[in-house]
Amino acid sequence: MNSFRPVQEIWGTNSACFIQSEELVAFFHDLAARIGTGSEDKTYGDQITIWFEDGSKVLDYIESDTRFSGSSFCESLAEQGLTVEADDLNSLVHNMKSLASCWRHSLGMHGELVFYID
Repeated sequence: MNSFRPVQEIWGTNSACFIQSEELVAFFHDLAARIGTGSEDKTYGDQITIWFEDGSKVLDYIESDTRFSGSSFCESLAEQGLTVEADDLNSLVHNMKSLASCWRHSLGMHGELVFYID
C-alpha cells in the first residue's frame, strides 16, 4: 500500500559559498561521518538536497566543536581527491558557525536537517 501527503517547506537563511556542488556534497557527508549521523544526498533538477539524520548533533558540532575548521576539511577533502581552496573552506565554516543557531528552526519533526544546494 502506498500513501502520499503534501509537504510544507520553509526556507531558512542561506549561506553563499565559493565551493562547487560536488565538493560541497562531499563536505556535508564528511561532516556527518565525523559526528556519526546518517546523511544522504539526492538531486532534483538543478538542486541537490543533503539530509542529516540527527540535525541537532550536526548543529552542536558546527557551533561548539573546535575540530570544525576549514583546514581540517581541506585535508579530508584532499584525501578524497578533491581540491578546495583553504580560504573558501574557511569562509564556508565561518558562515555556517554564524548561521547554525538560526538553522535550529529548520529541524524537522524527527530531528532531521535538510540543506538545499542551488
